[in-house]
Amino acid sequence: MCATYGFKNSKKGIKSVKGKIKDQGVLFKTTQFRESSLILRVFLKYRGLVSILAKGIRKKPENNLLNSLYTYDFTLYEPQESGLYLLSEFTLLKEFNLFDNIPAWTAAECAAELYTQIIISSEENPAYYDVLQSYMDYLKIRSDNSILLWWRFLLRIFRMLGIAFPLDLCAVCNKKKLQIVAWEKDTGRLICAECLKEANYPEYYELLTSSAAQILHLLPVIGDYLDKLHPDSQTVEQLNHLFSDHYQNHFRKPLKLHSLEVLSQFFQ
Repeated sequence: MCATYGFKNSKKGIKSVKGKIKDQGVLFKTTQFRESSLILRVFLKYRGLVSILAKGIRKKPENNLLNSLYTYDFTLYEPQESGLYLLSEFTLLKEFNLFDNIPAWTAAECAAELYTQIIISSEENPAYYDVLQSYMDYLKIRSDNSILLWWRFLLRIFRMLGIAFPLDLCAVCNKKKLQIVAWEKDTGRLICAECLKEANYPEYYELLTSSAAQILHLLPVIGDYLDKLHPDSQTVEQLNHLFSDHYQNHFRKPLKLHSLEVLSQFFQ
């Protein structure tokens, strides 16, 4: 489905925009702009996170075709300098119609919110775009227990950001262990049972519940266990805290996602 807009490249317009470009992207958010227009926040495959002005679209029936987390093929006018792209045409490529599954929808929103907070180089945009599409496709297929898929997605993003989080490696003895039992508060550094017994300050560590330890061990292959694992509220809180500590240890800022707070409420 395609919608075309009557923007003319007038003399005034030539000063503010360059030529047309095409790129596909996931629509993250729409915001009202004046009486008849919208600002679209979109993650484009080759240009990353951009803002697009859709002039007059609120007066057109095509407005109803723009849905968050749907994928579109966009034709845009590039801004002359830093500023808004201008929407010319768009074509729907892929729906994300999980309106009847709020947890899965919220898990996808977690990814969109995360992409607005991390720094992605232009060379890496296509890779991040493909990972996002793969994650959303999998959510549509296996929408149950979506928080497990979110944690698995987060591990992939950590690796792409250069802060890979090996879940079977003790940070103290540097050995791969089947029994990771705790993590160091504020850093997310994992520790095995043997090293925890010898720790000088055991109070600096937070013990994992048996459920959290099991999920942590299985996350790399979590797709095989979605029907068997059912995290409770304590497990969800612990693992969210652990991943946030790991992120903060590398970037010196907490990983705070409003969407994740909402997603976690489904596991109370």
